[in-house]
Amino acid sequence: MGASSPRFSTSDLPERIGELRATLLGCELTKNVNEKVFVKFKALSSLLNLSRIKPVDAAFFVHGKGYSGKHIFGEKTGYPSLDRKTRWPSPGSFIYKLDWYQQTKIDKRSPLARYGFTETLPIDIFIETCNVDWNSMRERNNKIIKIMEKCRIVKVSGEPQKNGIKTEFEVGLIKKNGEHRWARGSDSDTRNKINQIYYKRTGIKAGTMANLPGGEMFLTPEYLIGTFAGDVVISVDQSYILNSENPIIVKCSKKGYKILNGPKDIIKKIEKRKNDAWKTILRQEKNKSLPKAIIDSKKKNFQNIGEFAINTNPRAKLCRYLIVNEKIAKMIHIALGSGFEPDRNTDYHIDIVINSPKQKLDIYGTDSEGKKHWIIKKGEFCI
Repeated sequence: MGASSPRFSTSDLPERIGELRATLLGCELTKNVNEKVFVKFKALSSLLNLSRIKPVDAAFFVHGKGYSGKHIFGEKTGYPSLDRKTRWPSPGSFIYKLDWYQQTKIDKRSPLARYGFTETLPIDIFIETCNVDWNSMRERNNKIIKIMEKCRIVKVSGEPQKNGIKTEFEVGLIKKNGEHRWARGSDSDTRNKINQIYYKRTGIKAGTMANLPGGEMFLTPEYLIGTFAGDVVISVDQSYILNSENPIIVKCSKKGYKILNGPKDIIKKIEKRKNDAWKTILRQEKNKSLPKAIIDSKKKNFQNIGEFAINTNPRAKLCRYLIVNEKIAKMIHIALGSGFEPDRNTDYHIDIVINSPKQKLDIYGTDSEGKKHWIIKKGEFCI
């Protein structure tokens, strides 16, 4: 078990014991790289027998309010792959080696651990939401995934609300090179360190992560054009409740997104989170702690929509926690910032949940022949 004091900004100085342990572990796993700092560390490691420090095989995180603060060594130096073809910003990123990191394709090492995580949920909510018929939920996820795989776009349209606001947007599913964006289902299977689905798709060994409770089909949109009203919950440094009287209104285009309206205190927190993330990228660029191609990609993706998801957990109910609300069956969620494919990664990810039944959303995909494949009608599943 481990714990650390939360920080109110990703740019704050970290908790010192946790920071020291992370740095020692990261350097220990990188000590055979022929760079001056790691050559010196290797000598120190031998003197202090630091080979005792090892990553755990499996971990379970409970995320609370705030952040861990910046990782100083990662921002100043970074952790090179053993062949020095790329660098990582933290030990956790190459220990878990998730498939949406650009470095995962380049670094030949296998992931060293797997993990699951949740928020600081009341235990009764956690149990109820995880006590679900997983086979049935996976079946619905797979039906939605198959629709995504055969379609080129997804259309989402709701009824005008009392305040005149209407959610209406289009999601592009095809990359510029003609490939489909990857639609996948959230799950909680971490029996293997290697992500078996990704390995079959690419031949690359990426790690596994469980988001608890599970229950969604999610993808990284090629683009999202239109407007949506987030009226359930948003996650910035913690979960914040939204409502239909003063929702977060976001207008999107192929060039990115713009927040038109919403609770001023939440918008202020979003801007601070983005500002901190941008400063982190600039520090990494200045210190050359990450390859230039990755820095350039993070900058390019900074104003993107990173996720479109349809929620599928029938046991999840409205509460104050995003990690549950983003799974409530028939609702949907959209994320600002980083996506879940390597070409769309950046330094922040802010989820916003939309109440599909309340807004009476219609959601369907359209294939290359113009045929509609319905998923939700008037806020209710039709598959």
